[in-house]
Amino acid sequence: MKDRKGYVGGSDACRLMRGDWLTLWEEKTGRKEPDDLSRKLNVQIGIATEKLNLDFLSWELDCGVQHEYDVTQENFMMSHCDGIITDGDHAGILVEAKHTYEQNNFERVAEYYYPQLQHYMMHSKTDYIYLSIIFGNNKHEHALIDADPAYQQKLFKLENAFWMFVETDTKPKGFESELPNPPKNIPINGMTTRDMNDDGEWKVLANSYNTLKPVAKEFDECKKTIKGLVPDDCRKAEGAGIVVTRNKRNILTIKEINNGE
Repeated sequence: MKDRKGYVGGSDACRLMRGDWLTLWEEKTGRKEPDDLSRKLNVQIGIATEKLNLDFLSWELDCGVQHEYDVTQENFMMSHCDGIITDGDHAGILVEAKHTYEQNNFERVAEYYYPQLQHYMMHSKTDYIYLSIIFGNNKHEHALIDADPAYQQKLFKLENAFWMFVETDTKPKGFESELPNPPKNIPINGMTTRDMNDDGEWKVLANSYNTLKPVAKEFDECKKTIKGLVPDDCRKAEGAGIVVTRNKRNILTIKEINNGE
């Protein structure tokens, strides 16, 4: 296990933003040993699958990925990244690999680890980081997460304040009111979700969509039923303003004639 007492790292950033200052301070000042993660199953699965995770990212991006990459310590900041892209259009972009349960989704994982990802980008002075995730044992996804300067400014302020408590050996206090709300709707591959409930045109069209959907389904079923009435040896059937024709590939096409009259 790496000695993490002499700096604030990416996983520390997550703990600070969630308010776990006192326990982290006790660990950094030697008052308490960090939790033993050697028998924590989810942590060990993440470690065991890390290389495979980055191999899949390398295959999908068609580029090289160096496993493990440390950004040089600067003041109190240090970053032990899972990897960095070594060539191609993505060269120089850091990578963070995660393993999570099968029913989780990318947005939740990105939001949960947002402080860690922003810490890495702030420390390395980069604009993007790849988040590479294995879900359970049957799905792998990756996406770019953008640097968030406003969030990084808040993160730096809190990390700096925490480190002053460590250096002065002073028990942290008064930090609770400074903690920002957990991030929501963060950009993933440069795109966010949008709430359209206040868009009048959207609501009108959505109502029309919901009204017409059953009719459209009934219309499709009607076409299928009409085609089912055409005998196998019939190349053209017509009547009541409808004609069904069979092409050389034995595909039936239905259309109106005489405006359906």
